[in-house]
Amino acid sequence: MTFIKSPFWLQNLTLGCLNMLIAMILGPLTIKQGWSASKVILILVAFDGLSYFWHRANHAFPFLWRWHSLHHSEPAIDTTTAFRFHPIEVLLSWPLRLSLATILSATATEFLIFEVIFQVSNLTQHTNFFLPPKSNQWISYLFITPNAHHLHHSIKQNDQYRYYGTIFSFWDRLFKSQTVA
Repeated sequence: MTFIKSPFWLQNLTLGCLNMLIAMILGPLTIKQGWSASKVILILVAFDGLSYFWHRANHAFPFLWRWHSLHHSEPAIDTTTAFRFHPIEVLLSWPLRLSLATILSATATEFLIFEVIFQVSNLTQHTNFFLPPKSNQWISYLFITPNAHHLHHSIKQNDQYRYYGTIFSFWDRLFKSQTVA
């Protein structure tokens, strides 16, 4: 297995830093303090579900695809591709995220725990390291693996309508985006 370094790595990391700055400014403005372990699980599942539907919408609606297509514009992906999101896409997602945070009364700590898990999952999906088939089969029952997410980044148009999940794979099974008809 070879490690492919993206020619866009510096641009990707710059976009990642800009998007983190957006999150650091907008998040604390509206989210209160404290945390609860049981609520972290609820928030993890709820925000991952929101992310699934947001990602799916980005592929379904031309206005959103206009911004999301930047993420899919690299011919070969690597870990830095996880940062390759247009700032407008990030800004457009924030009202939904903040609305869900308000509905769930998410605290800053609970939201931060979700964000860390979400970002680690996102980075992991975009690596150039693949799981052995047997391990992938077991792990992919609960989580999105690099093996699955690389299909989503395929140059084959139909494959781009698969695997919208970031953390949990059950969203794709539940809403039939694991396979394309």
